[in-house]
Amino acid sequence: REVSRQGYKSRIKVIHIHLHRPLSGFLYSDLSRRRPCSFFNLLGLLIGLPANYFLAKYMITYGGEYWALTSAGLYQTIAYALGVVPLALAYVAALVLIFQKAWGKKWLQVFAPVGKMAFSNYVFQTLVGSIVFLNAGLGYMGKLGPVAYTVFGVGVYIAQIILSQAWLNRFQYGPLEWLWRSATYKKWQSLKRNAVLMPA
Repeated sequence: REVSRQGYKSRIKVIHIHLHRPLSGFLYSDLSRRRPCSFFNLLGLLIGLPANYFLAKYMITYGGEYWALTSAGLYQTIAYALGVVPLALAYVAALVLIFQKAWGKKWLQVFAPVGKMAFSNYVFQTLVGSIVFLNAGLGYMGKLGPVAYTVFGVGVYIAQIILSQAWLNRFQYGPLEWLWRSATYKKWQSLKRNAVLMPA
């Protein structure tokens, strides 16, 4: 049984190495070797921004057509498909380009704690959003304007940065990451840190 467990851990480490090394090499390689990032950034913005603008305008004008399965709803689906993926690629490419700069690398480290607790933060956002916007909670959906939604979203994310840093100063993993890791290894993993990390 112990041999089987060791083999299981070894396979996980091999998968991690094969996935992590190429990504690390891509992020840390010289900028001149990754000109596709600039291409995807520009292309994503040129396609994604107009498509998302059209989508937003279409949803305001024909919001119910999507659920009615009409031709107008089909156009909304096409705009969504053309807007989401290219714009997401543009965001990723922009972050990779920023990461190559010394100032950018330091600036992006602020978001590292949130990424280390991505599972926990995703569920946290879902719970907060459900409580604030759904009728089962405060029911603010449709009652606020885009500025209020943006301020709310940014505020939640800033709170997550602060809470994630505070949590990781004391613990090795986020709460849900810890449960997931324990389930993966079929053994309760150590959660507390031996030494408290100081904020960067």
